[in-house]
Amino acid sequence: MNDLSSAINDFRRARWKGTLELFLARITGRSADLLSYEEVRRAMHGTNLSDKGLKDVPVKAIVGSLGRYKDFTHSFMPIHESDAHRWAGVRMAAERGQGLPPVELYKIGEAYFVKDGNHRVSIARDFDFPTIQAWVTEIETRVPFTPDMNADDLILANQQIEFLKETQLDALRPESNVRVTEPGKYPILLDHIRKHQYYMGIDLDREVEWSEAVGHWYDEVYLNVLQLIRQRGILDAFPDRTETDFYVWLADHRKELEARIGWDVTTEAAVDSLVPAAQEETLTGRVLDLIGGWSNLTPSEGTPWGRELSPNSKRLITEILVVLGPEIDNQTMLGQAVEIAKHERATIRAVYTAADADGNRDVVPDSVKKLYDWVLEESEISGRLVADVNDWNASALERARWNDLIVAPIYSMGKQKVADEQWQERWRDLLVHSPKPILAVTDRPFVPNRGLLMYSGHEKDQQALFVSAWLASQWDMQLMVGIGGDASQRNELIDQVESYFDQYEVKADFAVRQIVEPAEVLQMAQRHSSDLIIASMRRPVWSRFLPTTHLVLLDLLQDTEVPILILN
Repeated sequence: MNDLSSAINDFRRARWKGTLELFLARITGRSADLLSYEEVRRAMHGTNLSDKGLKDVPVKAIVGSLGRYKDFTHSFMPIHESDAHRWAGVRMAAERGQGLPPVELYKIGEAYFVKDGNHRVSIARDFDFPTIQAWVTEIETRVPFTPDMNADDLILANQQIEFLKETQLDALRPESNVRVTEPGKYPILLDHIRKHQYYMGIDLDREVEWSEAVGHWYDEVYLNVLQLIRQRGILDAFPDRTETDFYVWLADHRKELEARIGWDVTTEAAVDSLVPAAQEETLTGRVLDLIGGWSNLTPSEGTPWGRELSPNSKRLITEILVVLGPEIDNQTMLGQAVEIAKHERATIRAVYTAADADGNRDVVPDSVKKLYDWVLEESEISGRLVADVNDWNASALERARWNDLIVAPIYSMGKQKVADEQWQERWRDLLVHSPKPILAVTDRPFVPNRGLLMYSGHEKDQQALFVSAWLASQWDMQLMVGIGGDASQRNELIDQVESYFDQYEVKADFAVRQIVEPAEVLQMAQRHSSDLIIASMRRPVWSRFLPTTHLVLLDLLQDTEVPILILN
């Protein structure tokens, strides 16, 4: 076989590789086309050509062509039979020791485009040459362009350039790196800045220049959100996403949350709501979720609200969620929420859990609206009333994350204890799954004067210990401590409680006898005229599998005449 025949056979083999590449592209939906230099240059707003001289260029970094981008695949394999003799001639010249003469390339970012020498590049790819000599002309661009970028990436790059042209953010904040991974997000960022400019003008009572608004948005809004994302480690589970992706996603997520729960959500709360979702992407996260682990986690060990007890602290509760409904004594519930809110200077959020015959969510009876408005106006407390079609326990759980305390009913509208199975099931669900403390309300509002703390030394009891110390130091509540658990450890447990209380100059009395059964708890509460029982809920690891698992607290709720503050 002569040299020409051999080179033609090599061409056909290369063309077959190109045909296979195109076929696989159709199956996978990925493009096998070379990029058009002109399309990329226009999309990247390339300017200022500069001669870089003769360079050794990585062959695989050559991803496009000036005029023949339809004649070769993405890996520069030939497509058309008509190229056979030209391709074979270049190949023979290379094999005769003449080598491949330098090609002429344009450079955009880190990628190269053939101005002259398409066949030479094709043969270099077929020979698997690592580099090729080339005369290089570089085109400056505003954003990076790499050889692995595809058509969607090109659209993104174009949108990023348009965003920078509009905002001049790269000039105003040279250190900025505002980058998304999905088309269509840069216009959303521009809309955020325009709205920020509008509200800045209202706040400052003057016209705000565009450049001032861009800089202020970046410094005070964008960077603050990024700091929250970094602190929570959200990106760890999403290595292919950028911080700007999550900034945009967070804005949408926040709107969805507000629409679902019925009131405003802070940026920090919206970020926190993403943390479990991100962590559950890992095996550990899925296991912890299965056993209820995420609900157990609190930002500060031993404190159910993630706040440290301090003599200088004046507020523990800022948002109270109170449950209302047609089967609930709404006046008693609101009265109890008000007693707490006045002392803590908290907001009262109420959810009315009922629907009309058509299942409309936004229907609250006028009588309930008037009662809510009147109670809050008389008490000079702010809040929000929303409606939900779910049962009261489901409505409370959906909103629990964004509140500090859930106020839920033990008594019904007729001030009679509801002991039916459905009511117990709702309480069981709330106890097992609530991430926040619950105040079980009896038939009349109270101000805690004499509290009974149930303590057995369990890890969860540390939260009850914390709250008891808070109520004693800030509400002047007298404390009685009932010791549970193993009788042989009674003195050790008393020492633990006293040692903790001494830190905050809190005094307490202790029960003379061991407290174990629910009936003994209630007897002690009656004997010492307690108006509040403080207890912890130990969430069983099997609760996700057996949601009807019997909990001792349900016995207390069944029989108590005294409100119970439950720490989960």
